Amino acid sequence: MQDYFKIFGLKRQFDINPEKLDDAYFELQRQFHPDVFKNSKQNEAEAMQKSALYNLAYKTLQNPQKRAEYMIGDEKLEASPELLMEMMELRESGNVDDVKKEIAKLYKQFAKTEDKETFVRIKYLSRFIEESKN
Repeated sequence: MQDYFKIFGLKRQFDINPEKLDDAYFELQRQFHPDVFKNSKQNEAEAMQKSALYNLAYKTLQNPQKRAEYMIGDEKLEASPELLMEMMELRESGNVDDVKKEIAKLYKQFAKTEDKETFVRIKYLSRFIEESKN
């Protein structure tokens, strides 16, 4: 599997420059968009594969939670009993604004440490916010 950061010429770190990501993505799409290779079936198929990879990589790196998850890898991530208890208490209190502030702090912490437990906390708190919208 290709490294998504390398595809776009970015350093492998959580904090990325969104403009550099956008510029690199759009340049690759200009070069490898399947329409550019319409007359060559073999090149068109290869371009379609590359375009699909670039789309997935771009969407992953563009979204902070997906980017963090990508950086953590395929390891199974489990919440501690303490975090699960805290989530139950949050559901009862429904304090979304404080949770959003907490997530912002956790992303800053994750950018420095790339700590799995920090990411698990981000993921659970983000899920709480999504569920509170419904």
